[in-house]
Amino acid sequence: MKLSWTILFPIPLLLLLPKSTSAFPRTKFQQWFPQYAHHWRAAITGPCRQQFSNYMHNNQTLCKSPCACAADCILANTSGSIRSNFASAQVLLGLVPVVLAVTGPTVAEMALLSTYRPLLAFLLAVGEPAVNVLRAFEGADVRAPFKKPRSAFSRAWTEWLSNQSASVRALFGTVTYVVALAAIANNIRNSVVTDMRTIAGWRCATLFLPLAWSLLAAGVHA
Repeated sequence: MKLSWTILFPIPLLLLLPKSTSAFPRTKFQQWFPQYAHHWRAAITGPCRQQFSNYMHNNQTLCKSPCACAADCILANTSGSIRSNFASAQVLLGLVPVVLAVTGPTVAEMALLSTYRPLLAFLLAVGEPAVNVLRAFEGADVRAPFKKPRSAFSRAWTEWLSNQSASVRALFGTVTYVVALAAIANNIRNSVVTDMRTIAGWRCATLFLPLAWSLLAAGVHA
């Protein structure tokens, strides 16, 4: 079993990600997804006002982790129906990364692409929102993409593009890089938006955890 040690590069990042101390802004519990935003705002301005204030001022007098205490208070003032919706959403959200990882490019495909367009391969790896981490422990057969049967559309597209002028091929190449950069921007935006509106159970006040996880794909394909 072959291990790609580049899979380990985000681990120090995860451990060193900043917590909400006096040196960093506190962004939790201030932006919400719209469906239950009114409920959360009512909680932090009502029964959880003191816990929220302790979090914003990093007051650890009554609680060692003000962020966790604020989260506990908000959840304690959450109705059973909302908690049930949370449980249902966790099932769906747990499946989405798996689906994205399965439908994404394999290590062999990325290795093949990197021999021709290394920059594009890197951009696609960074812009991939989810990845199958187990692929980092597999020996990639770079011949695998050649063994796959090509569809009629793929053959027709390759033949058509090869018959175009150099300027047309350059235009399509530019569009490819633009789309890859757009995927990276979308990945970063979604990670930041999610981070501002969620907390991690094991490190409540830590920032940028979703972004660090999404960048894990670059290490797997490296």
